[in-house]
Amino acid sequence: MRRHVWAGSFIILLGVYVVLDGGTKIGAALVLMGALHLMLWSGDGIPGIDPALQADLRAAMALRKRDPLAAQALLDRAFADAERRQQSELNVLRERATTDPKAAIELRKRLLRRLQSQKRVRQRAEGPSLKAPNREAFLQKLDHAASETEQELALVERDLERWRERQALP
Repeated sequence: MRRHVWAGSFIILLGVYVVLDGGTKIGAALVLMGALHLMLWSGDGIPGIDPALQADLRAAMALRKRDPLAAQALLDRAFADAERRQQSELNVLRERATTDPKAAIELRKRLLRRLQSQKRVRQRAEGPSLKAPNREAFLQKLDHAASETEQELALVERDLERWRERQALP
């Protein structure tokens, strides 16, 4: 167990060094890998992550020593699959939210979490770790994504307000 803590901590520290040295993407990936390493080997798993993604993360961590490129490919596929599942779930909630107030409440909750996450990422990106040309483009993407989330959240809030007017909702 202790060996895994040292390995995960070393990967995180290496990632921080690489970020400070200017390799933002590689450094961020190393920090993420180190954090995932620590979480996966702690035995508790990662709270809030679907079981399919968690299984893929465990498999990638096991494969990392033998074949790092295959492990990275597995991680890329796992995160892409998880994103597709999440979008699918959101699309189902979006469809149901027009007729089901519970779905609208769940959609609002998820959109608020997404907006909070986007704001935290933006705050971190405003720091000195990103170089000027990369920072501006990245911040613009974040602002655009947050704006879209806010617009969708406003629509959901409007639908919920209509439900409240028709029926007493929280």
